Amino acid sequence: MIKFSKAFLDNKEYKAVKRVLKSGWLTTGAETRKFEEEFAEYVGADYAVAVSSCTVGLEMAIRRLDLNPDSPIIVPSFTFCATSQAVENCGHRVVFGDIDRLTYCLNPDSIKDALEYAQAVIPVHLGGCKAFTKYDVPVIEDSAHRIEKDQCKNSKNMVVFSFYPTKNMTTGEGGMICTNSKADYEWLIQCRSHGRTKLAGSGYDVEFCGLKANLPDILSCIGRVQLKKLPKMTKMRNEIVRWYNEEFQTSWLGNHLYPILVKDRDKFLKYMAENGVQCSAHFDPLHKMSSYKWYSNQELPITDEIGGREVSLPLWPGLTKKQVKHICKLVKAYV
Repeated sequence: MIKFSKAFLDNKEYKAVKRVLKSGWLTTGAETRKFEEEFAEYVGADYAVAVSSCTVGLEMAIRRLDLNPDSPIIVPSFTFCATSQAVENCGHRVVFGDIDRLTYCLNPDSIKDALEYAQAVIPVHLGGCKAFTKYDVPVIEDSAHRIEKDQCKNSKNMVVFSFYPTKNMTTGEGGMICTNSKADYEWLIQCRSHGRTKLAGSGYDVEFCGLKANLPDILSCIGRVQLKKLPKMTKMRNEIVRWYNEEFQTSWLGNHLYPILVKDRDKFLKYMAENGVQCSAHFDPLHKMSSYKWYSNQELPITDEIGGREVSLPLWPGLTKKQVKHICKLVKAYV
């Protein structure tokens, strides 16, 4: 079976974990601080805050905006449910936008009317493609699918990353919030630890209701190893995308997912699995799901066209050209 995704791990991660276990300090400490510093340098941000997941990172970033309750926030419908749930969990209202046909990212033209009343926008760099991120309202970038060198340089936005096992680098579970604002950084550090602040002596105060969202050293040490490998892993991913593009005569730019559109997705997924290839699906439109049934009549034509038909082919460092050719041969035979 050719797996859909496979983490790029070796003895370096194992040795790092062993080193931290032997140190006796497993929760957030010096290892996490080093990981934050190294990650911030890689993406070109002044500050980075390691958190327990990208989802909670989005929630923290939204809370930091300090918007009025029930404020409308624009998100694409074509994304994982974590993007919209972060909005709702913070007491705000989701406004769905449509996507661009080529990148599958939020289409600015589709939200022109909504921008007249929306209080923030959360564009998603879907599949690794770069979304448009410059709006006249606060922006939080959902960058779960994209980690590129210097991508946060000179940015005014908070950018949230994911280290889930299927992502471009992993810590098993975890995420990172990057910002170029010292005030945002200090608030986020405090928020991820229940809103506590240290007092003189051994006591502390709770200045606001925060979250339990810290990333422990036992996971951060994996992230530090993965970050060193990231340029190599990115290069390998880009090469695999190039192979797929050559086979299908397309020009997909993202390096996290490689999407194709098929009729009868369930039948196609079964066909590929029977032939030894594991694929996945990203995503069913959120505005069609039970939790958002009051949006079901909203007109999002590109999302409706692509949602339910998209299939993501295997894409991970170490996938060989021979395997890619085999996958493409199966796809072409199905078509």
